[in-house]
Amino acid sequence: MPTKVLLPSPPRPAVPDHLIVARDHADLCRVLREIFAGGKCAVVVDRRKGERRQHYQPVRVERRRGKRRGGSAIAAPPSRQPYELVRGRYR
Repeated sequence: MPTKVLLPSPPRPAVPDHLIVARDHADLCRVLREIFAGGKCAVVVDRRKGERRQHYQPVRVERRRGKRRGGSAIAAPPSRQPYELVRGRYR
C-alpha cells in the first residue's frame, strides 16, 4: 500500500486591515491615506446611509441553517468617533 505524502498547504492571502473614517471627517481621511500610503492598511470612507432593509418581511420557511457570520469586528459605529480600525485576518 503506497504511503500518503502530506504537502504543506499554500499560504492563504491576508485580508488587510481597514481604517474606516466617518463620512463627515473627509479631511482626516485624506491625512490618514497619506500616512498609510503603501502600507498594509486600507483607509476608506464609511458609505453606510442607513439600514438596507426598510421593513420586515416574514418568510414561510427559514432556509438558513444558522448564523453564517460571526460578531462584528467593529466595536462602535464610526459615526460616534472619527474612525474605526477593523483588523484583517487570513482567509
